[in-house]
This record gives sequence, C-alpha cells and structure tokens, in this order.
Amino acid sequence: MRILCLHGSGTNSSVRAMRHELGEGYENEFVEATITAPMATGVEALSSPVHYAFFDPDDLPHTLRQAIDQLDNYVSLEGPFDGILGFSAGSVLAAAYMLHKRQLSDQMPFKCAVFLSSAESGEEFKSLGLHNTKKLIRVPTAHIWGLHDDRAPTGGEALSRMCDLTNCLILVHNGGHELPRGSYLTEAVHIIERVGRLSRLSLQTDAHGGSSPINPH
Repeated sequence: MRILCLHGSGTNSSVRAMRHELGEGYENEFVEATITAPMATGVEALSSPVHYAFFDPDDLPHTLRQAIDQLDNYVSLEGPFDGILGFSAGSVLAAAYMLHKRQLSDQMPFKCAVFLSSAESGEEFKSLGLHNTKKLIRVPTAHIWGLHDDRAPTGGEALSRMCDLTNCLILVHNGGHELPRGSYLTEAVHIIERVGRLSRLSLQTDAHGGSSPINPH
C-alpha cells in the first residue's frame, strides 16, 4: 500500500512516524510542510534544524485552505495513494482535506486513513464550515492517541467522531502526545494493518455491488 504521511507542527519530514514498524507491503511517502514554525517539544534529536507547519492556527482559514490546496495538488501530481497517515496537526490537515473533497464530490481521495495523536481540530473545522457537516469520513480509519495527552486531550476522540464508526478502529495507549511504545506500538501496527485489510475488503464489496457496512470488531 502506498501511504502519504503528514508530520506535525514544529517538526519536518525527517521525523517519520511508523517508518520502521510497518513492514513490507507499505510504501510511505513523507511530505514536508512549507510554513516555518517553532520546534516542537521532544524532537530535538530527531529532526533537522528547520521546522515547519502545514498551517498557522492564528491565520485561519487562509493558511488551512492553502494547505488543502497544496495537498490536493500534490496528490494529483504524485498520486494515487492508497491511504493517508497524519500525526498531530498532520491528522487535522488529512481529515480536513478528506472532508473537503467529500463535500465537493462525495468521493474520498484515499481508501483508508490513520490519525496519530490528533491535534485539537475544532477551530480548524469551524473555520472551514466543516464542524456541523453530516458527511463523515467513511473509509476505514485508525485513531491512536495517548491517555495522558496534555497537548490535545480531546483531539483524537473528537476527530474519531468525524468518521464513520462502522469503519473506525481506536487505540488509546498509556502515553502522551506521542507515538505509542512497547506493546502498544505492536498493537498500533496491528490496527493499521487491519485498516488496510478493511479498505481492500470495502473495495471488493463495492465492486460486487454490496452496500453493507464493514464491522471492524
């Protein structure tokens, strides 16, 4: 599967979430944001000296609309991609892009999505008029966040409510605003792999004219 990956604010594409954990069968393509941003806490030893953000929370909706347009252009030129993976603000951009495309054409640009430690998205979605949308992200999704996330305590749960719950897998680990560790990391990999399998099953169902929702449990 070919996966488009979006980093969080204050990092860059050298911080590559899950790049080693997902094995053969996954081709991850990491995209770098364009707005210079202060370095995020905890990435001092992981990334290059210059850090970026896809959008500026203090300049909504302008920078978020610009990021959506840039992402759409990238997908058009470099795609297709089977799925999208976002970390923190990258998750917010991924979800906003998918909801935006759903409003325009009722089509999803990816077959599945993975949201890791999503940042808070309320103001971002509100700025785009997406906060009350009835058109959910309907492809299989994985939502992974930390029980002790003090940077975005409701980000992961809030974003999961923007997705079709019949296709939604959730893992809450014992960490903070970070990737899961230890046995939780193994479980996260299994959930992501399962979402990939669900996306392929969904395509097979659609191809045969089926309309029953997928039960992820």
